[in-house]
Amino acid sequence: MKKAIHLILLIMMFSISTGASAEITSIPPHNTIDYYEASGVPNIHGSLLSNPEVEKGETRIIEINLANKGIIQALKINVVPQDPLDIELAQNEMEKEKMRTVAHGVKAELVSPSPYIYIRPETSVYTIKALKPGMILEHPLRYTIDIDNNAPAGNYSLNLQVSYEYQSQVRTVTNNEILQDTTERPYISYYKNANTSITFPIEIEKSPNFEITNTRGNISVDDGGVINIAYRNIGENVAEDASVKLTAMDPLEIEHSIATLGDVKPNETVTASFKFSTGRGVIPKNYSISSSVKYFDDEKIQYSNILVSKIEVVPSDKWMSLSTLALIIITSLIIYLIVDTVKNKRNNKGV
Repeated sequence: MKKAIHLILLIMMFSISTGASAEITSIPPHNTIDYYEASGVPNIHGSLLSNPEVEKGETRIIEINLANKGIIQALKINVVPQDPLDIELAQNEMEKEKMRTVAHGVKAELVSPSPYIYIRPETSVYTIKALKPGMILEHPLRYTIDIDNNAPAGNYSLNLQVSYEYQSQVRTVTNNEILQDTTERPYISYYKNANTSITFPIEIEKSPNFEITNTRGNISVDDGGVINIAYRNIGENVAEDASVKLTAMDPLEIEHSIATLGDVKPNETVTASFKFSTGRGVIPKNYSISSSVKYFDDEKIQYSNILVSKIEVVPSDKWMSLSTLALIIITSLIIYLIVDTVKNKRNNKGV
């Protein structure tokens, strides 16, 4: 009876898993023997397969490959096997010890330390079942990144955070009661967690970039008007032969929607003037207008982001608005009626 209870307890111990292995993984050390002890761990390296130079405002898919360069550095014998069976057991354990450089359950997450580079979350994490020594991924990892439109040019980095587990030790089970119902000599494997960070350099290229610094002027309901918009080059390169195209929605109309800015140096501000007229149905209020700067950079045509500014349409100075005129008429009628009523009362008293 005691023997049966002891066997049941040992079987329950088998059901508790402590590592990613097909072998029994929860047997106490005193029921095992350690013939060999190996040293060496997975050594994961990454390589950037894409061009590390990116442009402001660009969306880019970058490809990264992983390779495991782990090697067994040493193999030490702890217990010398004595008989043929022990020699066979020791040999099998030694072969399993060589698997300690395999990375299991690899997780690779790309992280950007800079707010100017955004990693799209749907492609930020990949998992790999196992990465064996000497193995390179058949299909590279593909991450989608967005570069901020206003990112300063310069050197940046992306960090690939890699986590995994590896087999740290293998021991041979020696307890006969554990082994009596098994068809294959079991081995117990212990696992450890590990992580590493791989850094990839990224360069955001120099280029012109524009912002609106000031919008002056207003538009009359009847007469239209001139709007002056100041554009500043906040980039690092000269914007050569620059011109700006303005877009306005009805009922606003632009006499000439394109204005020439010329060569605009970094930090230089150039003002463009646009003459507006108004269509039917325009009402006094603030309106939004959008513009985009076209320029040459390294002999290539480039366009700025869409730049939005607000302009004000004011009532006409020549004519009263209908609401103002109606108010004056109504007020005049009320005053007339009051005066007329007072006169009639006085006349009636005199009679």
